[in-house]
Amino acid sequence: MYNRCSGESSGSGTSIPARRSRGAPIETSSASCDSIHVDPLERAYLDLDLDLVGQAREVLGSNGTTETVHRALEEVVRQEKLRWLAERDFSELTPEVLERLRATRTW
Repeated sequence: MYNRCSGESSGSGTSIPARRSRGAPIETSSASCDSIHVDPLERAYLDLDLDLVGQAREVLGSNGTTETVHRALEEVVRQEKLRWLAERDFSELTPEVLERLRATRTW
């Protein structure tokens, strides 16, 4: 959260822009210097190969350029996580170790 009175944010330590734009603070209280919410989305202007976007849209089954770009980015991150997991050995995870880990797990 960002405090417009002190100009400080708690949590990530990132600075918040003073001007109102997408991704900038949104006031939640008009009466006093209370905290405000920060929109996690930010508008960006990109030069895109529209033919490639169209191909990606077909592959992903998405609607519109924004959804296509978001889904493509999600897929890149997912593929990297899978690659990372595939490189791991996991030989230390014997059935006995897994049983101990499961026994202490709480839901």
